[in-house]
Amino acid sequence: GEHYYSIIDNLFKFISIIILSENNNIYRKIYTMDSILNIHKISDTKSPKTLTQMLINNFKTEELPKNTKKNNGGFRINPRKILKLYTLPRYLIIMINKTGYHINSKGLESNPVNIDSFVIPLVLNMKDYTIQGENEEIYDLTGIISNYTSTGKSGHYVAYTRKSITKWNMYSDSLCTPIPDFSDQLDRISKGAYVLIYNHKGKTIPIPSDKDYENTTTIAADTYKNEDYLNKYQPYKAVSYTHLRAHETDSYLV
Repeated sequence: GEHYYSIIDNLFKFISIIILSENNNIYRKIYTMDSILNIHKISDTKSPKTLTQMLINNFKTEELPKNTKKNNGGFRINPRKILKLYTLPRYLIIMINKTGYHINSKGLESNPVNIDSFVIPLVLNMKDYTIQGENEEIYDLTGIISNYTSTGKSGHYVAYTRKSITKWNMYSDSLCTPIPDFSDQLDRISKGAYVLIYNHKGKTIPIPSDKDYENTTTIAADTYKNEDYLNKYQPYKAVSYTHLRAHETDSYLV
């Protein structure tokens, strides 16, 4: 049946689907609902890291052990697992696990190390990670939460938020500081970044131009009084698990 959630849930929640197959024949689909996309690990720290590479690694098809058993006995042939996004949120929160691993001569992960800086894109396309994989799903970077620590057990938290196309602020305790040339400083900022916040283009409030930002209060007041805006950005409709179950038999080549 229908499951209704709060406005906050409707802004951040998304549904993931895990597809299990044997010889490209699906034998199980598992749906989960989350509000944070966790990037669990980063491999091969010798090469430069980008968020895109992390996402590709996170969503790549996984070969399951050959001794994976069937429920009715025996072993599965060429079992695989693939993770896809069934729905996308308006505001995508990505949490980075910055502990990576070197790849040894046998191709196995070993010697955990701490990831330093990595490339954070200002614009992110999530198209390739969705179950449909057809429509462009463009997100703009609008926030970063960083933790600067040398021990991993403590540290100082700093937040960066986007105010307009090029204007960003840094929040550190009670201080709010404008960040000039933010894109040129992303490499430095990424060293402590572990939470990234992206807004979906077309489903969230458009990022104002630098000129419009000078009159933010007036723009915000006019925007929220606009009926077209309210209709366009009203909370998503309820998610139907009946609808999900109805698609259990859909074919999907892994």
